[in-house]
Amino acid sequence: MARKPGGKNNAITHGAYAKDLLLPNESREQFELLHQGLIEEWNATGTLENDTVLTLAKCIWQKRRIEGFYKRRWTRVIKTHTR
Repeated sequence: MARKPGGKNNAITHGAYAKDLLLPNESREQFELLHQGLIEEWNATGTLENDTVLTLAKCIWQKRRIEGFYKRRWTRVIKTHTR
């Protein structure tokens, strides 16, 4: 499917389909803390376990991103309707 003109960054609206792991407003350090915490929690050793934990970290990161988007959106809606 062809991309619409100017539609290059549409995924950045909420980040759900962003190809990049980190968006411009996100912290690499925070992602690394999450990843390292999961490595320690799951006692990941070896290629498969480390890859699985990295995938889990990416999924959690994306889930938090989407939850943050909806929280910010809901906050704006509430502020708009309480004025």
